[in-house]
Amino acid sequence: MWASTGARHVNTWAYPSTSVHVVLNFHFVNKQADFSLMRGKLVNRLLPLLLFLASTALVFFLMSLFGFMAVTVTAILLLTASYAIKYWREEVGTGLAYFGLTYIGFGLALLGIGLMQSHAGCTFLIGDCYQQSLPSYWLEFKLVVNLGLTMINGLAITFVCLNLRRS
Repeated sequence: MWASTGARHVNTWAYPSTSVHVVLNFHFVNKQADFSLMRGKLVNRLLPLLLFLASTALVFFLMSLFGFMAVTVTAILLLTASYAIKYWREEVGTGLAYFGLTYIGFGLALLGIGLMQSHAGCTFLIGDCYQQSLPSYWLEFKLVVNLGLTMINGLAITFVCLNLRRS
C-alpha cells in the first residue's frame, strides 16, 4: 500500500505481529554528473590493476635480464623511498611493514631452497639442480617462489607509483 505525502512515499507492509514502514526519498540525479562520478570510480579502481599487471610484466622481464637479487633490492629501495615521502607528507601507516614481512618470508623460502640444494650436492644454491636426492616437487616449489617474488616486486613497483601519484 502506497501513501503519498509530498516528496516522500511511504511503503507499509503488514506482518502478523509488526508493521514495517520504509520511507523512500526519491532524488533525481543529473545523468551527466552520475556518469562522470562512475567513470572516476572506474578509473580509480582500474588504474591500480593495470599498473600492477604492467609492472609485474616489467619486473618479470627485468628479473630475466639482471637476476632476481638486483631487481628485488631495487624494488625494496624504491618502495622504502616512496613510503618515506608518503609518511613525511601524511601520517605514518603500516604499509611498509607489510611489505617487509612479505620480503622476509620470501627470503626464508630462498634460504630454504639454497640449504636444500647445497645439502643435495648442487653447484648452484638457487639455480637449476638435477640431483636424485631432491624431492620430485622441487621444481614446482622453486617456480612458485620465483613467481611469487615476481608478483611481490610488481606490487611493490605499483605501490611506488601510487604513493608518488598521491603525494
